Amino acid sequence: MVDHLSEFEDYLRNKKSVSVNTAGSYLRDLKQFLLFCENIHIEPYLINKECMLKYIEYLSNQGKSDATILRNIASLRCYFGFLLASGKVTSNPVEQIVLKRPEKNFLRY
Repeated sequence: MVDHLSEFEDYLRNKKSVSVNTAGSYLRDLKQFLLFCENIHIEPYLINKECMLKYIEYLSNQGKSDATILRNIASLRCYFGFLLASGKVTSNPVEQIVLKRPEKNFLRY
């Protein structure tokens, strides 16, 4: 899976036309996820919904904000979508994950 990082970066910049900052965030999120998989001794190709929920719990226990967790899920949804479209996996385990967007706090004067 790590072999596909540069392909994914090209996909983000050329096909999805995301900003440099967004691409950097997605790649950072993906690397963190791959490290998580390595630490729990599971191949990223074998990830399912239950593993994704454990990853979300891990992020939460690390003190990550709801917005950061949502971005991580968006990053992984995009990555697994890329792998699915290129025939490298047969399903997107993140497709089934639905998280509620946090409310924005606006300052009032």
